[in-house]
Amino acid sequence: MDAHNTSFLPEDVFLVSYPKSGNTWMRFLIGNYLTGNRCDFTNYHLIIPDIHFNPGQIAALPYRPRLVKSHFPFTPAYRKVVYIVRDGRDVALSYYFKFIKQRQIRPETRFQDFLEVFNRGGLEGFPSWSSHIQSWLDDPPEKFLLVRYEDMKTDTLSELIRVLEFSGFPVNRGAAAAAAEASDFRRMQEMEKKQYHLVPQLAHSDPNIPSVRKGTIGESKAYFSDAITAKFIRIHGHALERLGYLPKLPVPVSDFGANRQHIILTGIPRSGTTLACRLLNKAENIVALNEPVDFGDPNIQSQLRFDNHDRICDAAERFFKDMRNLILTQKLALSNQVQGLATDNNFAEYYADDGLRKNLSSRAYIRIEKPLSDDFLLVINNNAMFTGILESLIPRFPIYALIRNPLAVLASWNSVDFDLRYGRSPAERVDMGLAERLKKISDVTERQLCLLSWFFEKYLKLVPKKFILPYESLVGSGGNALSLITPGAANLHEPLESRNLNRLYNREQMLRLGEKLLKSEGTYWEFYSRQHVESLMNACDSSDRLQASSASANIKEIRPSVQIRFSPSMIHDIPEIMPKPENLYHCCIQKTGSQWIRSIFSDPATVRYSGLTPYHYQNSAPGAFRGKLTERFITEALPKHTFVSPLYFGFENFIAMPKPEHYKAFFIMRDPRDIVISWYFSMKYSHPPGGKVPERREILRQLPLSEGIIRGIEFLNERGHFAALRSWADAPKKDPNVLLLRYEDLIISDNLPIFKKLFSHCDIQMPEDELRQLLQKYSFERLSGGRMPGQEDQMSHYRKGISGDWKNYFNEEISRKFNEIAGDLLSCPGYEEQVAGDRSQVTDHSFQVNSIRQPAISAKY
Repeated sequence: MDAHNTSFLPEDVFLVSYPKSGNTWMRFLIGNYLTGNRCDFTNYHLIIPDIHFNPGQIAALPYRPRLVKSHFPFTPAYRKVVYIVRDGRDVALSYYFKFIKQRQIRPETRFQDFLEVFNRGGLEGFPSWSSHIQSWLDDPPEKFLLVRYEDMKTDTLSELIRVLEFSGFPVNRGAAAAAAEASDFRRMQEMEKKQYHLVPQLAHSDPNIPSVRKGTIGESKAYFSDAITAKFIRIHGHALERLGYLPKLPVPVSDFGANRQHIILTGIPRSGTTLACRLLNKAENIVALNEPVDFGDPNIQSQLRFDNHDRICDAAERFFKDMRNLILTQKLALSNQVQGLATDNNFAEYYADDGLRKNLSSRAYIRIEKPLSDDFLLVINNNAMFTGILESLIPRFPIYALIRNPLAVLASWNSVDFDLRYGRSPAERVDMGLAERLKKISDVTERQLCLLSWFFEKYLKLVPKKFILPYESLVGSGGNALSLITPGAANLHEPLESRNLNRLYNREQMLRLGEKLLKSEGTYWEFYSRQHVESLMNACDSSDRLQASSASANIKEIRPSVQIRFSPSMIHDIPEIMPKPENLYHCCIQKTGSQWIRSIFSDPATVRYSGLTPYHYQNSAPGAFRGKLTERFITEALPKHTFVSPLYFGFENFIAMPKPEHYKAFFIMRDPRDIVISWYFSMKYSHPPGGKVPERREILRQLPLSEGIIRGIEFLNERGHFAALRSWADAPKKDPNVLLLRYEDLIISDNLPIFKKLFSHCDIQMPEDELRQLLQKYSFERLSGGRMPGQEDQMSHYRKGISGDWKNYFNEEISRKFNEIAGDLLSCPGYEEQVAGDRSQVTDHSFQVNSIRQPAISAKY
């Protein structure tokens, strides 16, 4: 029996790895968690079966989701995969001792001879190590979690929790900690000695070599000579690089290989990287994106562990790949911009009332109209975070860094409203050494000097000087100094002016900062001399001080530093596709297709025509919008030019929230009886196990079907879902900016007309052919993996894809409870029929879905 002859469930989780990468240890960790630390060598294969050893045990597993161990390379049948990897050199050494233990090779066999066979692949019928790695990384399933053995060793508890959460198990941190302790190597070694004779595969192997041998990180270094290492890297180097196992040392740009067209631009904040991006976009066959990733976004933070630099690098590689594909296929990319303008400066050219220059930029999708080849250069800029993980980035990407006169940098830091003005930096999240250094310093200026020296120190140690560009050279050359990144920049001759003595810098403050700087010792003196600082100080004219209360502060309009609109030859905005609404609000209650609608409006094709950046308001204040839907309030205006979704609010709450002058909103109604059934199956089976979901799921699984549905009716009423639904019934009469739509009309097979109406209301002028393609992309059949509407999978997020499903579940008792609590809701548009007293009456007299054509799209929340 093999992977292709086994019946799997959609929620099955596969622990996949190349042999000797830590799979057994992971099985013990999870096994101990699931059994209360009763996992041992006699039963772990029963708790988590091995597809190669005992596949018949899978069907007998009592828990859900089921966990299965596998060493297969990419297998399409595996839909949810935890892929465990380990440095290939340590894998080879561990495999060597495994073969000696199992008497498959003689103890006197030289490691380098065994390595020849390992490199070729074919051991135990598996491909080579790197081929196995590439097969899973090149085309991973949608639900895929990469786990590094080295991270398991460094922080076992955190990695175990990651795997449990990904798998869908409720997590008890105390129980996970106990499982991690019960599964440590010392205990497993002692257990192996005691149970050696009880396990056939152990009993028939060499007892002098333990199965749980060492598990040491980097043990292979003692066995790998320089020549062996060089050959191993020639064969497996790309896989080592993708997993972050190559030495973290600077390498020539010519040696960067696969990522040569993906370039990292970093630098000291306020040293001209924004200007460099604008200039690079004027050169041929290159796109430069200015800080397209917001590392402060809770969504980003939830996906990354800032103490794991390799994981951030993996995310960077994926982002490069996604942006390249988006640019080539949709002519769209994410980038920082200021009101549709390419600017040299993200900050205002005037002071606000508090005496600081405000950040005017925002991330948005922008159009890319310049001609590009498939191998165009793609540059992504980030200063603090990329500098913080420079050691991990360098083996993967070409790196260029911008620097600037240290006094000008300090003066700029103190003029703008951002972290460095207060002696802080996002880089502290990824560089614990920097964070510790700053903890010992209380004076803000001293902290700034420490940070300034840290930036220069990173570039001095890690970036070849020929790839470090001074701001002064960038400006003095009119931009053609950027030819070190792309030859096309050699033709740039922009009339640029140095801002080292910007009129907005406080001259008295500059002199004070200069005095402190000259007395300090920092790595910046490796790049600039004290004479450079003294010259800038001498140029300061005390009569030219700019105070926060100067006339510039009275300027109210936004004025980016360089008023250059994106032209057809570079990234640009397109005024004709900019929508009239400043904001668009998607209002709803849960179980009305909220995530489906959000996906359609957040798709790059829609963003291209709407000009609105998707915005999830709940991420700005996690936990603040829980509780009753009728008791949620937003008191501060949300960002303009955004598509706000999903807004789980009652109508009164929506009316009360601050909104711009021009906005549009729409609310999705749904038959409340179908809402009840959708909630029941989602909560019982498919909803991600966050918050109180595991607790509610356990209650529902213990209740009979009818009682569980009745509990759902009571819960939805308690949470204000029905009250919120009532409040929107006549919303368009009170606010003409609101459009009311029925979920049932949105999911019919020919839903193009209703979506045209919706898009027209939102002032999104998408061509009909593109809209049709967009709807097909989010059809039920595609989202459900090939099922047709009506074909049910209770464990799937996309369960059934039809309306009127409530008729299959409502009986007299459920109907009575619904009528008591929410029967009046059926007077809402299109839901006029009352629930009948028994199932036969429901079938005969309920809301007639036959008038609605068979749906083609599911919106299961």
